[in-house]
Amino acid sequence: MLGRLLGKVGEIRHLEEMELPPITEDLDPHTALVTSMSLSNWVGAARSALAASEEERIYFWNVNCVGKEGIPEARLAANPPTTMFEIHGSLLVVRGPVEKGFAIALEGALDNQIGVNTVVLGSGGGNVMEALKAGRVIRARGLGTSLGDNCYSACPLVFLGGVDRSLFAGSNRLGFHQVSVRGVPIPREHEIYQIISAYAAEMGADGAWLIKTMQATPPDKMHNAEPDSLCGLGIATFIQYWCN
Repeated sequence: MLGRLLGKVGEIRHLEEMELPPITEDLDPHTALVTSMSLSNWVGAARSALAASEEERIYFWNVNCVGKEGIPEARLAANPPTTMFEIHGSLLVVRGPVEKGFAIALEGALDNQIGVNTVVLGSGGGNVMEALKAGRVIRARGLGTSLGDNCYSACPLVFLGGVDRSLFAGSNRLGFHQVSVRGVPIPREHEIYQIISAYAAEMGADGAWLIKTMQATPPDKMHNAEPDSLCGLGIATFIQYWCN
């Protein structure tokens, strides 16, 4: 649906060619149930995509579709790129780029709400130093973090700010790669990696593993960490089915 709405027809054509079995009287009950649930999920996703703004569609395409299910790296630029803040009970859901002013905007969103105990993240990344500031805002307030979408690049650094850092069953992942400026990787010996490592240790995570993982992946790629590898590294404190 997003591919169609955003003009990425060629990128999603192979998905449209997939066919569900027709529901007929002789279809076995289990297959009929799975098929009907798939159709129901599609309708729900279609309604959500149609109701979303253009900016929201671009965000979901970039973070959740690009590079998945055979979809090529075909990210779209959000114009202007902004961060979206939504309150859902005790959750502050934050989606969008980690750009200049992100930490101040996060602090403002938290100041305006009472009873928030968890920041739910989803982002394609952004500015490293801004991510460290945001992580410290979260830690200073004693809040937890979790994922509502994929959390890539600088976003995992914000995630580390949570006192409790929870990952739940699903496809959302923490993604790591080299620090770069306009797509050009920063040298491994640059002080930014020392700053990140010290921050990770401050937050109770394994800074050496984090830097090694980041430096091993070029800026145009993403290392999607598997949940079972994060339990003993302090990257997460709770992972459904893996650690608690």
